[in-house]
Amino acid sequence: MKALRITLSLVCLFALLPFTASAEEKATIFYFPSDVPDDHWALEEIDDFLAAEIITGSVSEGEGVIPNVRVQPEGFITRAQFTKMIVNALNLEAAGSAKSFPDVNSSAWYYPYVQIATSHGIINGKEDGKFYPNDKINRGQMAAMIYRAFKDSITFNSTGKTFTDVPPNHWAAKEVNTIAANEIIKGNGQLFQPLNFATRAHGIVMIHRALRQEDTNLPSDSELKSTLTNHINEERNLLNTSNFNELKSLYTRDGFGYYRSQGVEITELYQSALDEGDTLRFEPIGDFSVTVEMKSNRYAKLYVDNLIYKEIYHSSKYGNLEEPADYSNDYYLQKDNNGNWKIYNIGF
Repeated sequence: MKALRITLSLVCLFALLPFTASAEEKATIFYFPSDVPDDHWALEEIDDFLAAEIITGSVSEGEGVIPNVRVQPEGFITRAQFTKMIVNALNLEAAGSAKSFPDVNSSAWYYPYVQIATSHGIINGKEDGKFYPNDKINRGQMAAMIYRAFKDSITFNSTGKTFTDVPPNHWAAKEVNTIAANEIIKGNGQLFQPLNFATRAHGIVMIHRALRQEDTNLPSDSELKSTLTNHINEERNLLNTSNFNELKSLYTRDGFGYYRSQGVEITELYQSALDEGDTLRFEPIGDFSVTVEMKSNRYAKLYVDNLIYKEIYHSSKYGNLEEPADYSNDYYLQKDNNGNWKIYNIGF
């Protein structure tokens, strides 16, 4: 499970700081996939997509003040649902003319996603001119859509794995073999099972692999490191001066998804401590460093080392706390349609 982004220790925050009713209500922004066990084969990818708001799942109340999300990773996924997932993952907008389908009503929830996907040539419909949005999508159809969505942004290997159940005359042989060469799909031994219905976990993992292989417009290491370094320097200054209202604005400006929502929540808790008359400050210790661990056209993973603070908390009611804490961690960034890199998650 993803860890809460809290610069003050959990012991100090939850044992000492008083919770208000409003704080409990706002805690619903923290999402945890309750139906994805810790040993699930797609846990990392599911957690990442939740943090980036590519998927949302269905929210249910969890223990205490933190709710959870049901993702149904082993449930089958429809053609409309997978279309929405691809559009969200690529943050696509309409481009050019879109194709209409007689079985896709303009009032349907999936209508705008189908329109966007057709305008990018990701979906074509079936031979009878219909889209069949509520049909379960099979693995062959999913592979074809992924190929069309990423064919211009990934450098594909010329040769790779082939499958005995996807012969050269199979309608999706080109698409399946092309993305298999980059291990976006791996199959089961020599079989791909193109007619088998795909699960939500299958779709999430395939798209996740593809997103991290986009390489036609890579950012420079210096651009990524500068973005994160500037953010952390501002964060350290505001934590050191206990300027939590400005810190909230910083998380809102530079963050997205899980990182932004939890940043806003935590800064409000910090401010509530000041409003109670307590002293709460985080004194930076030493210099931190930033290393780029992974990058693609739209996503990046950076590691911040030696991110150390002295946590200072003084309260006439709850006592005093002064201790160092190391918050070195992985940071996950994504690029929006305006070309800005946003932090959407943080590691364990």
